[in-house]
Amino acid sequence: MSREEQNKHLTDSAEWLKNHAYTELVNSNGVEVWRCQQPGSIHLAFDICITRFGIAVFGDIGSLTFGVGASYGMKFLAGKDGDYIYGKLEASSKTTEFDRPGFIARVEEAICHWLAHSRESAPAWFDDYCATQGRSAEIEAWLLEHCDGDQELSAVVVALREARAFEGGSSQAHEWLTDHEELLEVSDTWEWDLRKPTDSVLRRLARVRHAARMIVAQKAAAEAAAQATEYCYALGPADERWSSDSLASYVSDHELPMGAVIQRAVVSRSRASSFLPDANDVIEHMANAADDENSEFADGFPNETKEQEAELERLLKPLQAWADRTFDVSFYTVENDSIESYVVTAEDVAAGEAYREAL
Repeated sequence: MSREEQNKHLTDSAEWLKNHAYTELVNSNGVEVWRCQQPGSIHLAFDICITRFGIAVFGDIGSLTFGVGASYGMKFLAGKDGDYIYGKLEASSKTTEFDRPGFIARVEEAICHWLAHSRESAPAWFDDYCATQGRSAEIEAWLLEHCDGDQELSAVVVALREARAFEGGSSQAHEWLTDHEELLEVSDTWEWDLRKPTDSVLRRLARVRHAARMIVAQKAAAEAAAQATEYCYALGPADERWSSDSLASYVSDHELPMGAVIQRAVVSRSRASSFLPDANDVIEHMANAADDENSEFADGFPNETKEQEAELERLLKPLQAWADRTFDVSFYTVENDSIESYVVTAEDVAAGEAYREAL
């Protein structure tokens, strides 16, 4: 798979998936599942599932399975080396077809190598496989120029034209090569790999690679946002009306001049999942409900073990992830120890004016 092919498939995938959103469905017990889908449509929608034992992709684009697991993860799928990623596919996902261009290139390489070592007049670049790529016309032109009276070269010209006109499959191509090994001065051509991945697999793989890159970038942005300090602002230490809007909007709304002194503090914002019950809360709720319904007959219920309580904690993690993904927490508290005076700068005033003009 050439670099040009990989880049083309990736470019096409970026266009096809430009409206896709990437949603984390599960991140628990070593399992990570992402939904890749355009909102409101299942066209080209698919899921990426990463577990300890393997990676699987399935959906409207078809399916792929990889023989690597969570230790490789999403960054593996987002990697730059498409050949390496393809190589980790399970055999059942590696559908292939006869590589006709590759077959012709191998024949041309063999001819050039033979000419470079048997004809002093052969160009030096004949012995450089990379240099021969894309120069088929020059190879044939040289042969035609020098084959007059040379039966061996004439036979090579015929062989080259046969190879370029070949319309069979890989088995027939290997038979052709066997018949021409002596002429081309090559051997063991049955070992040559004359098959390549089908375009459908390469397109599918490119779409997965593009999605993985978007997910990795999305996760990095989320981590950066989580680590960034969020500030809120007030006019004075006794002011209970704090604003978590941007500094530019606060300066604009209050028409603050350069040199004005305001208060700044760090926002403490809870995650939505923190308002869900934990395992102890669930068990206590069960005990109270049982007591309300059955009085003293429910004493000792539920008699959970440490292992069962730990399992319940694991089962609650997808619910917690769902809450954090679904609900925005707009309210917050102010960390008193973080309150400090802040002097409005000329840059802040300019940003405030730009903010006002953009409204």
